[in-house]
Amino acid sequence: MAGSSGPSSPTRRSPTRTGARSSSDDLEFGRFGENFTVDGPADDEVRIGDRHRIGEAEFEVTQPRVTCYRVGMRLNEPRMAFLLVAHHRPGFYLRVIAEGQVRACDRITRTRTGRGSLTVADTDALLYLPASGFRTRPHCVPPWA
Repeated sequence: MAGSSGPSSPTRRSPTRTGARSSSDDLEFGRFGENFTVDGPADDEVRIGDRHRIGEAEFEVTQPRVTCYRVGMRLNEPRMAFLLVAHHRPGFYLRVIAEGQVRACDRITRTRTGRGSLTVADTDALLYLPASGFRTRPHCVPPWA
C-alpha cells in the first residue's frame, strides 16, 4: 500500500452499512477515519487473525474498531460515538502484512482464517455488552481457570 507508514501500521475498515446517521447527513467515504470502505464481509463473518488480499497487498484483522469521541466532533454530532457503539457494527483494524497497490473495485479474498473462533462481532460484544459472558466462551477462558 503506497504511502502507508509501514508493514505493521493499523488500517481501518468500516462497513458501508453502519446504520448511524449524523445530523448533517454528511457521510461521504472516509468520514469515519477509515482507509477502506467496503460492502462486506460483515463483522460476524470476519475472525480476528483472518488475512485478506486486496489487490497486491495482504492484511491481517487485528481487532474491532474502537469508536472515539473525535468522530462526533468531526461530524458535529456529540452522540455519534454512542450511536456507532449501539449499532454493534464497528468495522475492524487491519495491519499490513505485505505492501502493494490497492485499487477501487479490487476483490477481497481471504487468504487465511484466524486461529481462534472469535469474530469481530464477538469481540465487539465482549467490549460493549456486559452480559456477553467472557467466561462462557471456551476460547476466551484462560487455561488456568
